[in-house]
Amino acid sequence: MNNYTLIQSMRRKKTIYPRINLNFFRTLLFVLTCFLLCFYVFQTVDTINKNHFVWACEKDIINIAKENKNLEIKFFEGCSLENIEQLAKNINFEKVSEVDYINLSASQVAGK
Repeated sequence: MNNYTLIQSMRRKKTIYPRINLNFFRTLLFVLTCFLLCFYVFQTVDTINKNHFVWACEKDIINIAKENKNLEIKFFEGCSLENIEQLAKNINFEKVSEVDYINLSASQVAGK
């Protein structure tokens, strides 16, 4: 066996195993890349859905806050003195011109 044949046999042995490992590594890398790409797409869609939900909730909160302010204004308008006087006139209350108090002496009051 000459040197050339020995070198050729060593080259063959060295190239067979790295090719198998390299092919396995490439396949594993491709599968991993596909998995991570699918995972990225899933997470992106999930994040977009959650952001949309938060945006919709914030919009509802703003609308409810505006409605609450309007209800507070209507409540305080309903409790104003002008409206109370108007309600008193509608119930046929009359304005009192003179107030008479009943004077009671200590002997007229029942006690224990």
